[in-house]
Amino acid sequence: MQFKPRYSLYLDSEETGEFVVNAPLSQFFGKTWPNLTADGSDQFVFSINLVSNDDPLVENRVTVNSTGNVFGFDLKPLKASLEPIRVVLYGGPEGGDPMWTATTELLYLPEKANGSVTKVDNLNGGMLFRNKASNNTFEPLLAYGFYSSFDGFLRNVSRNDTSVLQHYADLGLNAITPLTNYRDSVVVFDVMNEMNLKYMFDMREYYKNLTMVREQVLRARDADAIFAYWTADEYVCG
Repeated sequence: MQFKPRYSLYLDSEETGEFVVNAPLSQFFGKTWPNLTADGSDQFVFSINLVSNDDPLVENRVTVNSTGNVFGFDLKPLKASLEPIRVVLYGGPEGGDPMWTATTELLYLPEKANGSVTKVDNLNGGMLFRNKASNNTFEPLLAYGFYSSFDGFLRNVSRNDTSVLQHYADLGLNAITPLTNYRDSVVVFDVMNEMNLKYMFDMREYYKNLTMVREQVLRARDADAIFAYWTADEYVCG
């Protein structure tokens, strides 16, 4: 039994959310389903509840061995917070025995006044992105572009000369990963924000230094074109 919020986060400007519920059969994990029928009509009856007060968000059923089942729920009774909301799923066959449980977390965040927001789609994969250029409406984002060094490519970008980045965008590339230090190249990021050239912000040099992480995130979090933070890279076993 598996379930997750449809999207990695919701904002308190949104009125409804969704959960994705999967009930696949497995030869290796979980409990044995009692008396599985040959016609595949077995039903898994479940309730998704808040851990804090046991209030139900969804009460429904899915067919055993089905995946990608989507169920809407009302966000309005919830209180937006920077802390994740813990939720639990209880379920089983219609007779109620045996019982399955699973837990996950729901991010329901205060609305963001400035900058961009990215959410991950846990049903189909991919990302949704919104910013001022999209009229704060979430749109699918397939980030397509290259790593770009500051010394070799971005150093000449200025407010008076954006030709390098404009040529890059004119090739049909909609995203970029600058290999640069935000503190030393604020103009480059300002230009990309104004162009709506989306970028992943490189923090690989700082992710173990929490003081630096805080400084960098505070600088970047209200940017209009940032779609992700880059904090890890290839792992090599010695």
